[in-house]
Amino acid sequence: MLYNGGGPLVYLFAGIWWLGTGAVLGNERGILGIVTMVLGIFGLGVWVEQTFRIEPLVFIEDVIFYLTYVWAVWLGIVIWRLADKRELAMEPATATEQLAST
Repeated sequence: MLYNGGGPLVYLFAGIWWLGTGAVLGNERGILGIVTMVLGIFGLGVWVEQTFRIEPLVFIEDVIFYLTYVWAVWLGIVIWRLADKRELAMEPATATEQLAST
């Protein structure tokens, strides 16, 4: 199984992680969650292709290569927009003053 290093194991673990993350993201970000789960399925497909040396599945490596970059940029934009919308519950200076007065 490890004929070309730990590569197949990386895709196995990444595929499982993307499937789980996609399920969690699906509740708040529907399309991003679906794309994440598709990425997980492709990751598991690459694992099967590399582990069992199935030549017709080699095209999946190209798909996951490009889809990973699109997904990472998309997730970064989502996180960036959330950070801009988030307001602090309490200013740090106010919290320190309240703790000092008690």
